[in-house]
Amino acid sequence: MIPAWLTSTRWLLLDVETTGLDPKTDRVLQLAAIQIDDGAIADSLVSLVNPGIDIPPASTAIHGITNEQAQAAPSFSELVPRLYEVSAGRTVLGYNVGFDLEMVRAELERAGMRTKRGGQHADPLVWIKEIDRWEKGPGRHRLETTCARWGVNLPKAHDAQSDALATWDLWRAIVEREHRRFPEDLQDMLRQQERMKREQDADFEAWKARNPKKESAA
Repeated sequence: MIPAWLTSTRWLLLDVETTGLDPKTDRVLQLAAIQIDDGAIADSLVSLVNPGIDIPPASTAIHGITNEQAQAAPSFSELVPRLYEVSAGRTVLGYNVGFDLEMVRAELERAGMRTKRGGQHADPLVWIKEIDRWEKGPGRHRLETTCARWGVNLPKAHDAQSDALATWDLWRAIVEREHRRFPEDLQDMLRQQERMKREQDADFEAWKARNPKKESAA
């Protein structure tokens, strides 16, 4: 039986595009925060963001956002009231969402807001690493690769809105197809996900210890 929480949960799809990968020095360039109620979009905040710094060419090569586009956009601090409005009381859902949450948290702190770690969030990547653990090849768990494997449409990879909506479609496909893996209770599912994430992180650390040359090259 497909768990009722799949459609009864008040989800917030979250995805960001950034100038780089370090929350301390990089900035959010595009933000998508999309409410899902009863399995359908209820409200959304989707916007380019002026980072206040130059965008590295290597970053633009990935997501296509230029300095000229970003300079015409609002700053993150200008979007904070609307972000709080759409995110209040929501369970966050995102692909590798820990990164997105760290970037958003850093931006909130730069805007003078108090933040705290924690909060409920579901991450399809954790489940994909378990379900598709025997898949081979570089990038096998990237969002675009996983969507293709699961038959999920991703019209524009590395666009925050497109990635967020594809993540929702992927999450539904995972839960519906693999429903026997998922507890009936939302909190039990999130606790199981947390345990799986800890195990995956421990396995990765063990792999790094066994393969120091590969890790330094990466």
